[in-house]
Amino acid sequence: MRLAGIDLNLLVVLDALLAERSVTRAARRLGLSQSATSHALGRLRALLDDPLFVRGREGVTPTDRALSLGPQVRALLTLAEATLRPDARFEPASASLHFTLALDDATQAALVPGLFAALHRRAPGITLRVVHEPEDRLADALEAGRVDAVVTVPNRGLAGLPQRTLLRYRHVGICRDRAVLPARPTLARFAQARQVAIATQVSVDPEVDRQLRAHGLARTVHLTVSSPAAVPAIVASTDLVAIVPDRLVESSPLGRRLTRFSPPLPLGDVDVALVHHPRTEHDPARAFVRSLVERRFVGAGSRRA
Repeated sequence: MRLAGIDLNLLVVLDALLAERSVTRAARRLGLSQSATSHALGRLRALLDDPLFVRGREGVTPTDRALSLGPQVRALLTLAEATLRPDARFEPASASLHFTLALDDATQAALVPGLFAALHRRAPGITLRVVHEPEDRLADALEAGRVDAVVTVPNRGLAGLPQRTLLRYRHVGICRDRAVLPARPTLARFAQARQVAIATQVSVDPEVDRQLRAHGLARTVHLTVSSPAAVPAIVASTDLVAIVPDRLVESSPLGRRLTRFSPPLPLGDVDVALVHHPRTEHDPARAFVRSLVERRFVGAGSRRA
């Protein structure tokens, strides 16, 4: 006998007949017509090669075969009900989970201390692992389960994944003081300044170079770094200038020592989003951690999109 060829609803009918000992009452219990219940009983008899129930004075009487099947059928249905029943209400205090979050360096410095404190206070059984994944590997990391969520500037590889915009930032110029650059430098003055470039996949530097070329200009780059978090300290101690996200300046302990200037180029705003994989969309523990990440951005007064 192959399970794929069996209508498992017949087990529900058998269970109701054993409980009610009446086709009429079983039909009422199941919300079926009496004829539909009688038809199901006929199919059960053919399937099991046993009458299962015989007419009695007050309904139907189960055969020995039906009685022997009763406990097993009830156990199967109980297991099915438990399997399909919605999860019990999620309680952060008793949750246990290892959550991996991918962040860039600047976001780690601004987000992780407060996020960990909130997790430790509300869900001490949830441990947090923070990693840095290359932008071109974020989609693969989510798909493979190496990370549970990422905070990033969404790229084409992340299109179609569930995501929530956390903030919108703008690009600002930074220098040590006004002796390096005025508040609103001209394109030519900006291009002549000694500059720091940031070599990441989401850096604005390639767009800066593209726009300058369109005006027949080129920057003078004296230093290239791979970590945006290093730029505030470099600029604060040299005569170099850089264009960075405003959130990088705000999160840096050296932010107050830096002088800002307006980039003489239309660079536009950039959205930062929290992205996760669809398979974890309804996982209550992971959704709880994601909600804490969102609250940290709101609590920090970030500009929301």
